[in-house]
Amino acid sequence: MDGSGDAYQYLIQRVSEALPDIAAQVREEVGRGRVVLGSKLPTTDRHVRETRMERANVGKIGKSDVLSVEYTDDEKLALLIDAVMCLAGTMLTSREAVAHLGDHLDAPLVFEEPDGSDRVEITLDQDIGSLSEKVAMVNLLLAPSLEELGRVP
Repeated sequence: MDGSGDAYQYLIQRVSEALPDIAAQVREEVGRGRVVLGSKLPTTDRHVRETRMERANVGKIGKSDVLSVEYTDDEKLALLIDAVMCLAGTMLTSREAVAHLGDHLDAPLVFEEPDGSDRVEITLDQDIGSLSEKVAMVNLLLAPSLEELGRVP
């Protein structure tokens, strides 16, 4: 996709501001690269790596060897979009599960300090409705880009 490198940089910056831990995880993954079998290594990469290996007298890349290769700009962007969409969906699903538990127990959800000094009762119905709208918006905004990158959301 044209401009995917710029789109990744823009989006990772926005995610860094709002969700620094998620951005750090994505950056770490991108830094590690994706893992491929030696038999699946693109010809150009194979030639460059084998030239380096030859100079170092360490042999050739075997078909079953596992190698790390850089993510393409498209792959970086898809990885970041996947992470944001997954986070949004997980946040909603987690809240729905906790709300369901409260309904099942037919009791309010209460978090309390062991000594009773601080007590919070949680009602998630309004939060779930608002979050559901936000998750739908995230999916609406990001799913088309993911599809253009060849991934199904």
